[in-house]
Amino acid sequence: MVSPHLTAAIRQLPEDEKLELLSELWDSLDQSTPIPDWHKEELDRRLAMTSPEAYTSWSEAKARIVGPK
Repeated sequence: MVSPHLTAAIRQLPEDEKLELLSELWDSLDQSTPIPDWHKEELDRRLAMTSPEAYTSWSEAKARIVGPK
């Protein structure tokens, strides 16, 4: 369990330092830790909900945003 003092100190950090800390924590995890089955199931569920037709290429999206040249 994380100490309340550490939790309080983290909450007082600026957002950019929290993100840096998060990155450091992520990098410190053992990469051999197995992924839980429910994570895999959720990823599969989300992938099944998407279809390639729902997306446009970057060039098409950029043309819509910027407009014709």
